[in-house]
Amino acid sequence: MLHNRYALRHFVTTCVRFYFRNELPSPITLPEDSSQWKDPEFYEVYSGCAYSDPKLDKEFITIPGGSAYSTTGYYATLKTFKLMKREVTTLDYKECVNAGACRPTYSNNEFDSNRTAVGNAFEEDAKDYCKWIGGRVPTYIEWMYAASYGKDENEIRIFPWGNRFPDFCVTGAYSFRGWSCVNGKVILKVLPYQASIVGCYPDGDTYLGLQDMGGNVLEWVFHSAENRYTAVGGAADLDMDFMLLYGKEVANSTNYDSMNIGIRCAMDVEDAE
Repeated sequence: MLHNRYALRHFVTTCVRFYFRNELPSPITLPEDSSQWKDPEFYEVYSGCAYSDPKLDKEFITIPGGSAYSTTGYYATLKTFKLMKREVTTLDYKECVNAGACRPTYSNNEFDSNRTAVGNAFEEDAKDYCKWIGGRVPTYIEWMYAASYGKDENEIRIFPWGNRFPDFCVTGAYSFRGWSCVNGKVILKVLPYQASIVGCYPDGDTYLGLQDMGGNVLEWVFHSAENRYTAVGGAADLDMDFMLLYGKEVANSTNYDSMNIGIRCAMDVEDAE
C-alpha cells in the first residue's frame, strides 16, 4: 500500500512537471492592465510582510514520526523530530557570526533586510549554524516527509501546501517570464537571488505550519543514503518547476554555494527538551 502510494505520487509529479513545461497553469492570473504592474517603491516592498511576526522566526515545529519514502528508492521509519517553522533570517545568522560560530556570508541584493532569508550559504555554514543553536541539518528524507505531511496518511501531496497549482506571489515566491516576487510584491524585472522576508506567503504553509518550503531560498539537507549534501525547496529566482516536491535538486557537490541557498535546521526531540 505504501509503495503504491508513493509510486502514484511520483507519477502525478512527473505529469505536473511535464505540464509546467508546456502550458501555464490556469490558476495563475496576471492583470491585463500593465499599469497595475509598476515597480513598487523600496518601502512598499520592505513593508510587504508586515504580518510576518518576528516572534515566529526561531520557532520549531514537531514533526510526528512515521513511514517515509526517499526518491533514492528506500523506505525509512522516522522518529519524531523538530524542524524550524521558517528559514534562518539574515539577522539570526549574523548573531552566529558575531558569536564566532559561523563565517560571514555575502549578499548585496536590492531588497535585502535583516529578516530576509539568509542566502549564499555553503553546506558548512548550514552545519555550523544548526550546531550553534543545538540542532543539525535535516536529512533529505526528513525534509520531504515534513513538507508532504498531510492530515490523511494516504494523501498524495505534490506541493508543500497541497495539490493546487502555485499562485504567483501567493503560495510562494518564484520567477515567471521576467516577473519577480519579493515580500509578496510583484516586480517587473529579474531579481536574481533576491529572497523575501521569511513567512511572507502563509497560503503556501504546509499542513503542519512550515513556511517557505516552496520558494524563497533553497535549503541544505543531508542525503544520508548517498552520503552527500544537496539543496531542495525551490527559490525565488527559479521557475515553477522547482515548487514541486520530489522535484529537482540543485546542488550535489561538496561545498557548493549559491546566493539562493539558505538554511533550515532540524532538532532531535530529546535535544529540544
